Amino acid sequence: NTGEKRIALTIEEPESVAALNQAGIDYEAVQASHELLQKGNTAYKEGDLETAQTLMQESLEQNPKNQSTYRALAKLQRDLGLVEDEAQTYREWIDNVPGTATAHYMLASALERSGNYEEAYQEVNRFLALDQDNVRRFAMAAGQFQRLGRDDDVARVLQAWNQVAPQSADAHRSMAEYYRRS
Repeated sequence: NTGEKRIALTIEEPESVAALNQAGIDYEAVQASHELLQKGNTAYKEGDLETAQTLMQESLEQNPKNQSTYRALAKLQRDLGLVEDEAQTYREWIDNVPGTATAHYMLASALERSGNYEEAYQEVNRFLALDQDNVRRFAMAAGQFQRLGRDDDVARVLQAWNQVAPQSADAHRSMAEYYRRS
């Protein structure tokens, strides 16, 4: 949970646009970013990956806080096997939208795939620290720690999950599965 407030991109009343601009939100840039992302997604679906990447990068130039664009661009880069570019996109997301837990989790996954296990480990811990309101973080982190070969951290996270959500059948099953594998 980033605490981010989302705005509808269909606002047309001049007073509302002025209020957004006064609050430091450039409505026109946000709208342009959204439109460029849509065009990029269309190009991606049509198989024009170079155009898709260019449009997504232009989307981020218009609005460097557009989390949907970071996610789409990183997915495109992952699909192309550009793991270093994907990781860089997540780093830019983190820099431009601080406190976004999802970006840390996704960066950890990219780093793990590229063999940078220590940095991936650090990013999973950042993810856990930032995503305090989301109980799913435990399962996500445990899975990532398992892929990183960090059994002690898997146990730590699963135990924390069982403490935070003692009524969760998933937490109990995950802990039992961990003990079965150990």
